[in-house]
Order: sequence, then C-alpha cells, then structure tokens
Amino acid sequence: MKFRTSTLALVTTATLLAFNVNQIVHADSARQEKIAQLDRQKAEIIKANGIDSFTSNGGWYAITQIQDKIASLEQIVSSLKNPYSNKNTIKVSREYATALKTFFNSNVKENEKGEYVPVVSDEEEEQAKKVLISESQKLKQSQLDNFISDPADELDKYELNNLPKEILVELNYYALDLMNQIRRQMGLPEVTLAQSSIDFADKVAYKNLEANRSMWDWHYVKGINEVAREYGLRTSSKNDEEEKYGGQYYENAFKTSSIDKEVTVGQLKKEIYEAFVIFLYNGDEFLHAQSIAGVNYGTSRDEYFGISMRSLKDGGWFSFISIDKNDIVKSTKKNFNTQRPVDTTLTNRSSLLAKKEKELRDKKNELSKLQTAFKEYEKLTKEVNDLKLLEEKEKKEAEDRRSSSQNQNKSQSKPVKNGWKKENDSWYYYKDNQRLKNTWQGDYWLGADGKMVKSAWVDNGRYYVDDNGKYVVGKKPSTQSQTKPSQSKPVKNGWQKESGSWYYYDNDQRVKNTWKGSYYLKSDGRMAESEWIYDNSYKAWYYLKSNGIYVRDSWQGSYYLKSNGKMADKEWIYDNYYQSWFYLKEGGAYVNHQWLKIDGVWYYFKSGGYMVSNAWQGSYYLKSSGAMAVNEWIYDSYWGGWYYLKSDGSYARNEIVQGKYRVDYSGKWI
Repeated sequence: MKFRTSTLALVTTATLLAFNVNQIVHADSARQEKIAQLDRQKAEIIKANGIDSFTSNGGWYAITQIQDKIASLEQIVSSLKNPYSNKNTIKVSREYATALKTFFNSNVKENEKGEYVPVVSDEEEEQAKKVLISESQKLKQSQLDNFISDPADELDKYELNNLPKEILVELNYYALDLMNQIRRQMGLPEVTLAQSSIDFADKVAYKNLEANRSMWDWHYVKGINEVAREYGLRTSSKNDEEEKYGGQYYENAFKTSSIDKEVTVGQLKKEIYEAFVIFLYNGDEFLHAQSIAGVNYGTSRDEYFGISMRSLKDGGWFSFISIDKNDIVKSTKKNFNTQRPVDTTLTNRSSLLAKKEKELRDKKNELSKLQTAFKEYEKLTKEVNDLKLLEEKEKKEAEDRRSSSQNQNKSQSKPVKNGWKKENDSWYYYKDNQRLKNTWQGDYWLGADGKMVKSAWVDNGRYYVDDNGKYVVGKKPSTQSQTKPSQSKPVKNGWQKESGSWYYYDNDQRVKNTWKGSYYLKSDGRMAESEWIYDNSYKAWYYLKSNGIYVRDSWQGSYYLKSNGKMADKEWIYDNYYQSWFYLKEGGAYVNHQWLKIDGVWYYFKSGGYMVSNAWQGSYYLKSSGAMAVNEWIYDSYWGGWYYLKSDGSYARNEIVQGKYRVDYSGKWI
C-alpha cells in the first residue's frame, strides 16, 4: 500500500508540474507577443516624429534641442522689445581737434596780391603734427576694440552684394550718427543724409565689383567720375582716371579682408565703426581725418553723406561718400534727390520681432506635439519594462525554486565541503564546496588549481613558501632565482599596460569608474587620457592630460580647471599669468567679447575673455571692480574731467544732471 501511494503521489506531482510548465509557456509566449506589439508601436511613434537620437536618460534629443531654441528665441524677442539706441561712440579729444584744424590751416590763405601765405608757422605746423600722432595712438588704442554689438543685429545674414534697401538705409543712419558725433566734437557742421547720396555711394561700390577690382587697388577714379557725371557733378581729369594714384573728389574708401560674402548687420556696423576710428587715428596721414572731420582749410562746408559696400574678389570695399552742397547747386543736371529717406532702423526691428515671435510660436507648437508624442512613447516604454520585469521576476523565482531543490538533493546525497581537505596527497581549501584559488589562506598559497603550493615563489614571484607550503618571512627573490617560480597564472595587482592602454587591477579585477590618485579609470577600466570626464560623485568635469594626470590651475581651450581639478562653472577666476579676471559661464566656457549681467551687475569682457576695468566701453564706464557705473559720477584722469553715468549706464551728454550740473556734448562736466 505504501508503494502504491508513493507511486500515485509521484504521478500526481509530475502531472501538476507538466500543467504548470504548460501554463508558463503559454503565458511567456503571450507576453513576448505583447512586448513585440508595444515595441512596434514605439517604433511607429519614433518614425512619425523623425527621432534619431536620445539623451542619456532616455529622453528625445529633439525635445532638448527645441527647448534650447525656444529659450534662445524668448531672449531674442525680449531684447527686440527693448527700446533701440546706438550705444557706439567715437571720442575726439580737444587736443586732437585743435591740432587737426591747425595742421590743415598751414598754407592756404591768399593775400591781397593773390599769393598764398602761411597761416601758421612751420614750427606750429610741426608741433600740430606731433600732437596728432601722439593723440592718434592713444585714441585708436582706447577705442578700436570698443564696438558694442546689439544682439538683434546678429540674428539674420544677408548677401553683401545684394543687401535689401531697408538694411542699407539703416546702415547709413548708423554711419551718419557716428559721423556727426565726430563733427560735433570738432565744432564743425554736421552732414546730411540724402537719397541720392546713398545711391551715389551704392553705384560707386558696384562699379568696383563690376570692374573685378581688388581691395588693394587705389580709388576707382574712372568709376567715381562716371557716377558723378550721372548727376552732372564736377569730375577730376582724364589723366586722373588713367594715373595709378589719380585724384577724385568724393570717396573715402575702407578696405577689409575680414568680411564674408554673407554677413549680419552687426558685422557691417562693426566694420563701419572701425573704419571711422582708422580714418581719424591711423597716425600715418591725416587727409582722411580732414575729410571725415570736415576740416576744409580754414572754411567749413555743408555736405551730403552716404555709404555702401561690396564684397570684391579678395575682400570688402566700403565707399564713404561726401558731396558738397555747392557742387549740387552748380550741377548741370537737376536729378540729385536731396530728400532724406525714412530711417528704417525701428521698422527693421519691428519686422524682425514679428518674424521671431512667429518662429517662437511655431517652435512652442512643435514642442507641444513632441511632448504629447513622447508621453505616449513613455507610457508604452513603461508597459514594456513592466512586462520584462515580470518576466525576470518569474524567471528568478523559478531559478530559486530549482536551486533550492538542487541544494536540497545535494544536502541529502553529499556533504558540503568547508575548510582544509587532503585529496590525492595534496591539500585544498574549500568554502561552500568551492575550492579557493590564486589566493592566500593564512600563511599558505593556493595555486590556480586550488592546490596548496610548496617550495616555490608565489603571488607573482614576490613571496616564497617552504616544503610544508608555509610562507617564509623575509626571504627575497634574487636576480637569478634559485627556485623555479610557480607555474600557476600570476594574480594581477596594480598598474598594467595592455594593448597600449593603462589599467589598474585589484586582486585580478580591473578597477572601474573611479579615481586612482590623479588618474581616472573609465567604465571599461582604461585610464582616461587627453579627454574630458564627468564624475557624478563630485558633480564636476575634469580634463585628463595625455599622461593621464588631471589638469589643475590651467586653461583647457575655453575652459578653466581649478586647483582641485574641477572645471570652473558659473564663477569668477583670477589668472595670475594674464593678470585679469575671467568669468566662466554655465557649461564652463569663458565669457568672450560681450556684455554679461552677473548677480544684477553688468560687466564687459574683451576678446579673449579679459574683464574690462577702469575704462570706457563705448558710452559706458567699467569701474575698478569691473562693474558698470550706474547713477554716479566718475573722474577720468585721461580725459581730465568728471562724467555722470545714468541709470542705464550711458554717460550724460548736453544736459543738466541732478538738477544743477551741466555736461557738454562729450559728457564732461563744465
């Protein structure tokens, strides 16, 4: 009876096991089919939304890109809504203005006999020239790198040889403002903008392009005279047109190799600003300065002004045209339009604002659609992950049951080995039925096969065990070993070079994702070399040199590594070598050639990232701390005067400050 009962029990158990396995098979098959279906749905969403890359946490990189674009557009829209004003200024010192007038009044006065006699002596003329050279050096150095870019001017690019008319007019008004700043400081008549003076400049610039000329060529006298004849204006001679350095009446030319065929308005304004500085303060000749400043040998004249530019085969050509109103009166044709064109600066900004607002709305709509799709994608991903977790859980439970059953059978049939055991005249050490290998057990070394080693050098040839297997204290290996080392594979410890890369081992295991002194071991154990690594433990970036040591107290491109090796981020650093403060933005790159508001205070950083201090930047003054002066007086020893900086940081000009202090056109308190 007992035998039959036992047989029945075995049969029943087998039947139940078979039934359970069948259930698991069917459940697993259905689950795999469901996972495949969900993966197909995910793939369809990816394809429909054009997703081709993912972030480290599984997000869509396209969403991150659009969010960054939206943040940028919001900043642009905000800046475009701010009132516009030209922040660029050109300063002329009183010493320079006086010397320039003296220099060009030197030999032009006609006496009663019709003879030209000196107005000033040779000594006065020479002294004036010395002052011009000295002042030019100072004024050029202090202003050439002071151009202030308006972010709105950098948004769109235009073909230089096909500028929209409204952009050309805006550039002319910008140049007009700079030109008249100079004239006011010289105490001479301001120039006027006219439709035909702009057209004159544009035709001259085009003539240079049409003739395939080089930026290194002299004035295109023939082309200038051809345009002058269109308006019935006086021209220079035929000989001037044929000579290499012939004369002409209208153009100051500025040439540059640093301009591309496609440019932003900001780039063109920068070139115009630098042209005026160089015209005035090149220090080699002063004929351009005479023309730009309006010094006309003791007399003054009223002029129309215009500019235009073209990209030639090897650089940019800027034509600055000045036309005397008396020449227009005497013209043989009456087609010179003196009407002033409407200033397009604000309408251009309004059009750009509308364009960027639409772009912002479109991007927000695009982001909303992507986020909706991503939520569905996340939902499907969670379903897949949940199914896979359930599958893993069931597999683990089954494995645990199987392991428990096996262990139970083993415990019933075979005892578990632990400790020292002698087998076939050799000693082994067991832990839970497993032989220990390539390690010490007390004073005894267990080889690669687990056997206790005797009379041999062990542990990578560093220690010796005697004929009983016991470690011999103090015995050191000689250069010619008298005892053959163990033939078992040595355990790796410390630094090892493999296939040209360094690794660090701890008891035959590669150390990964951690520091070893000044060196970093990556996820594969390889020592980082000539690369950036981000350490999640320290929440910081580090740069490892070619020898693997992390960089400290040094620049790496646009980034700075501090004394602890961490990359500077959203913080100030002072570099003793460059004797300057620098600010590292979020992301680590230094602020370069721009204004930046830090903790509510404006600072300006020159090209190269140097913080400006104790100096003017356009209409603004940076104090010794680098902070922009606001609502305060400052004394400038160079200009020898007091200046008042208003609430927006610009200096007051031609007005009463604080109800009782008058400042002149240059901003100096008088």
